[in-house]
Amino acid sequence: MTGLFFILGFFLSAAKGFGQSTGPEESLLDELDSLYNSLYAFDYEKFLEEHGSYDAFRDIIGRYSQEAEAIQSEQAYFKAKNILYIFYRYQSDPLIPFSILDETIEKARIMELPEYEADFLYKMGSQYSRYGQYDSALANYERALDIAELNNFYNIRGATINAIAILYSRILDYPKALIYYRKSLEYFSQNDVIDSLEIAGGFGNLADVYSRLGVGDSTLYYSRKEYEIAIRLGFPGELRQALKGLTTGSYLTGRFKEAISYSDSLLSITEGTSSEGYMKDAYLYRSKSWYALGNTKQAFEDAATAIEMADRFKNLKSKIYAYEWLIELEKKSDRFKEALELLMVKNDLVDSLEMAENDRKIDVLALSHELTIRENSIAALREIKRLNEQELYFKNIIIALSTLVFLFSFGSIVLFYKRRVQTQKILAQNAESKLLLTQLNPHFIFNALTSIQFYLMNEASKEKALDYLSSFALLMRKVLEGSRRTYISIEDEVSALTYYLELQKLRFNNSFDYTISVDVSGEASEIMIPPMFAQPFIENSLEHGIFKMDNGLIEVSFTQKGEKIIIVIDDNGVGVGEAIQRKRDHQSMASDITNERIMLIKKLYKQRVSFSIKNRLDPSGKTLGTRVVLELPITPNIV
Repeated sequence: MTGLFFILGFFLSAAKGFGQSTGPEESLLDELDSLYNSLYAFDYEKFLEEHGSYDAFRDIIGRYSQEAEAIQSEQAYFKAKNILYIFYRYQSDPLIPFSILDETIEKARIMELPEYEADFLYKMGSQYSRYGQYDSALANYERALDIAELNNFYNIRGATINAIAILYSRILDYPKALIYYRKSLEYFSQNDVIDSLEIAGGFGNLADVYSRLGVGDSTLYYSRKEYEIAIRLGFPGELRQALKGLTTGSYLTGRFKEAISYSDSLLSITEGTSSEGYMKDAYLYRSKSWYALGNTKQAFEDAATAIEMADRFKNLKSKIYAYEWLIELEKKSDRFKEALELLMVKNDLVDSLEMAENDRKIDVLALSHELTIRENSIAALREIKRLNEQELYFKNIIIALSTLVFLFSFGSIVLFYKRRVQTQKILAQNAESKLLLTQLNPHFIFNALTSIQFYLMNEASKEKALDYLSSFALLMRKVLEGSRRTYISIEDEVSALTYYLELQKLRFNNSFDYTISVDVSGEASEIMIPPMFAQPFIENSLEHGIFKMDNGLIEVSFTQKGEKIIIVIDDNGVGVGEAIQRKRDHQSMASDITNERIMLIKKLYKQRVSFSIKNRLDPSGKTLGTRVVLELPITPNIV
């Protein structure tokens, strides 16, 4: 929640501009500030008194924008656009603010003003996030962050990192939310700053995510950090957030008396104020703490209060959680009739929540459709504009340089068709590469299904068979996701291989072990490689190298060397020669496809790709197993 206040503060303060005004700008900027202040304060009566009607608003801002362009005031122009966006952001038609932002971002890009471009890209991300378009929101946030980092725009960079963290938390991707909240905290802790609103909020955000994950110790740790700064500097909002986190963290770690004490402190500073909503979750943990201490009567009272608070603040999810706990209390007290009645109420609430969620999804889909139409229209208009500009350019060339028209046109046509042929060739090769990968996946799936068939025929345990099928479903999801992409992250590749090897261990009755290690310079989730290269060789090790062994071992390593990933697959099997003899009647389709994929990657990206297979030997020349070495290109993960 603190992160939301921080972003809102940055979002609104951006209207003040990025610099100080001087000269003829001052009068225009003062008028814009007055307009902005009335809008920010939602003083619509004053607005109507000064400007007549809402319909006149766009005309007013239009005149301000024209005046700003006439006096060449970038600050006034973008401030006017920001005010116009804020006004329409709260109106009924969601497409208008998107159009305003599109126009403003394009203007900043053409004028080569990266600070304004990053600022309005950030706002575009917030607009998409507001309507549940999280992929589009993330794409705009990332563009804003790239520009801010490149140009060292401190405020925009910090706000955008925090916004990305909030987005991941909103879609329940808590691991990524933690990564970006930590980045935000590290960013605002630069220059030995230890006390600030942003740092206190950063601690609170981390505590909130850990509480949602049920990690009590971390919830307590970060809540105490936030509490210390809030007390020292007198931040009331952060103090309330910290006490809420301390209540939750104390309960999760079994410190029930402390949980009640912290909730008492929170109640003392929020009761009867607009911030009383902080208590709706605190009452729930307070009730659970009372029950753990043996005070069932107080536990019932606080559970009922938690329901009342959630209802007052119209938080349906909190109300459902409170009912679930009250039902559990009734059961623990052997009051099953009352528990059943409460269960029926809770089920009605769940139905209402699902209906509301379905309505929201329908609205999001409708908006997404409208946004797609709008984006296609904008793209078409930009293409027409580009073509018109190109046509005008050539006309000017004809007028100015009539004697060179023929040579210039001829050269342009040759270059155009040459590039077109090259582009079509690359597209064809890329399509062929994806086709080969889709050929590999059926072969992979066939072998996996054969393993399941073998396991089901030899295992009497139905429960184990269901576990096996569940693991297989997870593996298939990873494989099918990989088959749609030219590159996947090392993290996803390792995850798929782990599922695959765990399934094979079940098939082979745990007759082998395996290890997978990753040694890269960055995050494994940020480094991309072509998918499904290691798996065929691991399969060969299982089928032909360590087959029928009781102590088989497969070791897989991913090591970064510059712009390459070196994948090494070792086994302690019979070696290359014996394995070839074993599969004389079993030609591996995966190996053939792997060779073809390597050739295509070399053609497409002009990069070195290779693999080698050889025996591992001890000093006396005895075969210790097989080693496969793959050298693959990497690319950064660009969202």
